[in-house]
Amino acid sequence: MFWLSTGEPQIRDLTFYLVGKAGFVDLKRERRYSLATPASDLSLLTVVHTGSDYRLVLEIVPDPLRDILLVCFELEGPYELAIILAPPLGGTGAGDTAWVDGSALFAKRGDSALALLAACEGVDYEVTLGRAKVVHALTHQEF
Repeated sequence: MFWLSTGEPQIRDLTFYLVGKAGFVDLKRERRYSLATPASDLSLLTVVHTGSDYRLVLEIVPDPLRDILLVCFELEGPYELAIILAPPLGGTGAGDTAWVDGSALFAKRGDSALALLAACEGVDYEVTLGRAKVVHALTHQEF
């Protein structure tokens, strides 16, 4: 992810899903993970999600010189990894413009911008852009 701003929120949600033939796993809702850092003075976070038929390791590294966050992953199990990014640029998300260019997703609003790039060696992947719909028994919202 590029062009993050520490002064105001640029990401409302960055969610990881495991998608397989039998369904999907929402890792945020499963809440079966462990966190580790190699040392208190190193900016490297490792998150390990585990389930009965999967293991996902995420290594999260901020770049100290640029506004970049690198997320590396290793996945074991009968799933593919899906990532959903919700960018409320400018603190609201209203009026955001988003587009896909090759393996990159971009979002922009005024002077705020955000990019999510995919680079996976030896892995087939697809980058798409869409609207998320949340359906509840009484309400329907579009983001």
